[in-house]
Amino acid sequence: MYNYVALNKVQLYFSAITLSALTISDPPDYSITTFDTVELTYSVTLTNSVDNEDTVSTINVYLSDDNAMTTTSDPFDTTGDFPITVPASSSGGGVVTENDLKTKVIADVSQCSDYTYICAKELTSDTHDCVLISASGGIDCSNIGVADDTFKITSPADYTITTTTEVTLTYDIKLENSGGDLDIDVTGINLYLADDNDMTTKSAPFESIGNFPIKVGANDDNEVSGLTATVIADAEQCLLYKKICVQVLPNEDTQCLASDDIDCSVVSVEEKSFVITSPSPSDITYTTYKDTEITFDLQVTATVDEASVTGVNVYFTNDIDSEERVKSDPVLATGGAPTPEEPKPIDHQASEPTDIPNCEAKLKLDDDNCADYTLLCISLSADGGVEGEECIPLGEEENQGGTPDCSEESGSAKLGIHALEMFTSLLVVLVVQRI
Repeated sequence: MYNYVALNKVQLYFSAITLSALTISDPPDYSITTFDTVELTYSVTLTNSVDNEDTVSTINVYLSDDNAMTTTSDPFDTTGDFPITVPASSSGGGVVTENDLKTKVIADVSQCSDYTYICAKELTSDTHDCVLISASGGIDCSNIGVADDTFKITSPADYTITTTTEVTLTYDIKLENSGGDLDIDVTGINLYLADDNDMTTKSAPFESIGNFPIKVGANDDNEVSGLTATVIADAEQCLLYKKICVQVLPNEDTQCLASDDIDCSVVSVEEKSFVITSPSPSDITYTTYKDTEITFDLQVTATVDEASVTGVNVYFTNDIDSEERVKSDPVLATGGAPTPEEPKPIDHQASEPTDIPNCEAKLKLDDDNCADYTLLCISLSADGGVEGEECIPLGEEENQGGTPDCSEESGSAKLGIHALEMFTSLLVVLVVQRI
């Protein structure tokens, strides 16, 4: 036994429009380049082969290697009186010639040398027509770029890019013109902060100051020095930035440098606000065998909205700028210090820094690096990262951090205390057993 299902009638629509007779009318002599957009005015003939009126909603223009459009550029949009109505074939022959269509064309560097045709394509019917690029002007693939490994920041010798303070960078670069027979004027150079060499994520452009335009002759190069750009990081994307990039206009060729000199702190300790309030620094001695408890205050500022401090870390270290820096394991402050469960919001628009008083920490020196420590430091935990380090020198003077004691006496005392603890434990056990 067979079951039959009745199919509903479905009306299928196929466009029967054919595009032909591409003619570029203006300018009569044009040249297509990689660095300057040219506006072309053109006309096409649209033919409808069926007895239904049809419309054309858009036409795209391409650069192509042949009239079959085997290899093409990205599409260039056309402006005109769209949609274009094409009458049925039985009404007026179904033919429309559309004039005064306009498009703006520029060649991409990667395939420029392949292009010999300009093509117009009607997307619905997927029909196209091509013409040879103007013999008078033709296509020139001159390309302005940055010579490999020539982008160098020359000043300042040491710099840090932050979200709060602008820094002016001076740099050198070599520009080279290749691939064609035209001189090119470099109209400007922009610097960017970016995540990678492709500038997938990038900052706003920082305009370079120099003697622009800079002319670079055909198949020549030009070494340019002393260009400057003033740079500041945006807090929203700062943590992504790993590169400083230069981009040459008009071709937009880029070259990037890896940079470890980008500080993305969203919260920071106000300078000189880290102060021990108890005990007095003259009464603080840190040892390797017991905890020393301190109480301290600090003040915090923020560079973005909705910033919060989620912790205060305390540790010993040596010279911050030393290549052989050593650092003790950080201790998470308690008392009045913020925690992940009770964070401290910081208003970055406030006229005064935010006070965080009465933080407490129990600190002990480690044997391995005890003699190297010269600083007592704090850093803030915020938004999942450690931010905003501030240090004070170790010592007994006012506004210092107390005195480290790495002497052998401390070690002997440590052993004595350990022995006393063992004796006390044993005595407790004996007393319990006797009872």
